[in-house]
Amino acid sequence: MTIAEQLRAEGRVEGLAEGLAEGTAKTKAASVLLVLGTRGLQVNKTDLRRIEACVDVERLDHWLQLAVTVNAVEDIFEG
Repeated sequence: MTIAEQLRAEGRVEGLAEGLAEGTAKTKAASVLLVLGTRGLQVNKTDLRRIEACVDVERLDHWLQLAVTVNAVEDIFEG
């Protein structure tokens, strides 16, 4: 395998990993919004953008756990 072929292969692997991470974050963000909506909590545009823009999977997991019990959407950001 030439260096160019190796670099292309590495680039494909990195791209795949980035795509998977992005997909995971989008799914978790959607889950946070689903739980909040199911509970009847209104998500304003600012909070919606903040949740949808988050790429930190651990933070999204934390927000999802909080979304189950908070009284207001902004409470997930404080917990």
